[in-house]
Amino acid sequence: MMNYLFILLIFQQLSYFEFVEYPEEGVVGDTFLIKIVAFESSGDTCWYFNDIANLATTKDGRYPSIFIYPNQVYFQRGVATQKVVVTLAETLSLIAYVPSRPEIMGKTQTIEFYPNYPKRLIILSPTETLASGSSFGKITSFPFSIKAGENFLFRVYITDNWFNPTNTIGETVYFKSNDSFTSLPQEIPFLTNESLIFNCNLKTAEKGENLCFIKNR
Repeated sequence: MMNYLFILLIFQQLSYFEFVEYPEEGVVGDTFLIKIVAFESSGDTCWYFNDIANLATTKDGRYPSIFIYPNQVYFQRGVATQKVVVTLAETLSLIAYVPSRPEIMGKTQTIEFYPNYPKRLIILSPTETLASGSSFGKITSFPFSIKAGENFLFRVYITDNWFNPTNTIGETVYFKSNDSFTSLPQEIPFLTNESLIFNCNLKTAEKGENLCFIKNR
C-alpha cells in the first residue's frame, strides 16, 4: 500500500519532460544521442522519478512509434540519456510521454531528417501507397486485379533501407516481366527526385501474382 502511495505521489509531482540534448538535423538510420530531464511544475528537477517513458515522433499515427527505436527510455533520478534511431526522412519532433498519463510529456523543436543511401527499388500498383520510414514499404488499400490486355500505371521509387525516396536524378530503370507477352517500356530515366510512372499491359490471364519486375543497372 505504501509503495502504491509513493508511486502515486511521484506522478502527482511530475509535470513535464524537457529534451536538453538532441540534434538539429540527422540522417535516417544513423544513431544519435538524446537527453531528457523530468521536471515538477515548479521547474525543479523531479529527482525521485525513476521510471520508463515512451518515445515517439510527431509523425507516428496509426502505427505507434514506428519511426523511432528504441521506443522507450528509462529515467534515473529524473534524467534519461539514450541513443536512438529515426527511420522517417521528414521534418518532425521527438516526443517523450508517460503511457498512463499522456499529458505528462515533452517535445523537441523540429528536426530535419534526410534519407540514407539508395538501397532499394520498390514498385507500387494502383492500389498501393508508399510507407516511408517503415520496414514493409507499402500499404495496400484493397486487392489489385485487372483484365488481360488492360493498360494501367505503376509507380517506381528508389529508396533507402527504410523506403524513404532518395536522390534519383540521373538513374535509369530497366524492366522485365514474368509474362512474356507484357507490354513494357525498355527503359525510363528519372527526371525528378520523387518517382517515375510507367504504363504496363499484361496480356496473359492468370490467377495470383503476375507482376512486373524492375532492376537498376
